[in-house]
Amino acid sequence: MLLALPFLLLLSCLAPANDYQAVIVNATTSRPLAGVSIVDLQNQAGSVTDAQGRFGLAGPVAHFRLHSLGFADLEATRAALLPGQVDTLRLLPDAILLAEVSVRPAKPVELSSIGTKAGKPHGSVIVPGAQYGILFQPAANMLPAVVQQINVRFHPGHCAIGRVRVRLVAPERHSLMTPSAHDLVPIAATYTAAELAALPNHLLTIDLSAYNIRLPATGFYVLLEGLATVAGETYVTDKLVSSKGTLTAVVVTASDPTNPATFRETPAFDYPAVSWTSSLTEVETVTRLGANKSWTIKHQERSSPKTDNVDISLSILAE
Repeated sequence: MLLALPFLLLLSCLAPANDYQAVIVNATTSRPLAGVSIVDLQNQAGSVTDAQGRFGLAGPVAHFRLHSLGFADLEATRAALLPGQVDTLRLLPDAILLAEVSVRPAKPVELSSIGTKAGKPHGSVIVPGAQYGILFQPAANMLPAVVQQINVRFHPGHCAIGRVRVRLVAPERHSLMTPSAHDLVPIAATYTAAELAALPNHLLTIDLSAYNIRLPATGFYVLLEGLATVAGETYVTDKLVSSKGTLTAVVVTASDPTNPATFRETPAFDYPAVSWTSSLTEVETVTRLGANKSWTIKHQERSSPKTDNVDISLSILAE
């Protein structure tokens, strides 16, 4: 054993530096979780957290799944951090997600981001790195309630490349207008451009009835995330390109944002487009472009009392 120790230390010194560092904690106690299983979804390599709940992954983008007995699985994608930065990931105990609740007799209720006096729908492309979120909060008389399905309306378009992921996440404790990193559904639902283009009436319906997810009083976010067609590619920038007197919006993605040789340029309007609608409602859409950016609220026009929101609804069963 004495001879093996220097050899192990040498291997540790030679190991490549990890670009993404994180600590995993219990969402209810904030205590670090040791022995959590990590699967790097880029290469299917496995590892576990140390005694302090820490782990690291190499590469410009970390795409991984976490599993620990007694907790809900978490699938997440994170950009590389600056040296010294450590991300915090919170696993929610299964007891919170799958507690026994009785909602029978129950009635179906739909919570929608679109209110009254809705205007004509328009589309907004979901390019890689783009995120749109709607916070759904139940009325006091709707509790307890169990989520049945998510409905997302897409806009007709070319829809030739890219993917869209739909997530259900809790809001941050310090700010309801900020989605957290914790997924409430074990596996995030991801759809290709071809699958979205084939949707009947451009409506995506995701059945969550099997998960028995309770809708808390604080609510939770439905998040739409744009992904590149090629796994591992991330958003770099967007620009206008002139060709034969016509300007075309182009999105630049890359497997390594620091290496121009990996850059790929794609017309923006080839990506899936989600439907937006102006209406009279208190619901607000939060957006950001890039995991390291701040969330901002999609403000309504000053000249109009209406608010512009992504067209998403949540079907629940409530007493």
